[in-house]
Amino acid sequence: MNIGDVAERSGVPAKTIRYYEDIGLVTPLRAANGYRSFREIDFHKLAFIGRARALGFTIEDCRRDYPEFCALTW
Repeated sequence: MNIGDVAERSGVPAKTIRYYEDIGLVTPLRAANGYRSFREIDFHKLAFIGRARALGFTIEDCRRDYPEFCALTW
């Protein structure tokens, strides 16, 4: 998925996704042309972070709690 697709599906704006990439919350693959290529796991992570942020959790809360979330849901 490209950044527009994952932004639309997750409800997280593309600008925010780029910020999350800059701070290491998500690490999409890069195509030879440099474009981001998001996997399904990236989508789920962004959707989780988006919901958590909407509920008032901090970015650090999300960084800390996401591995536990994965263990419970996958």
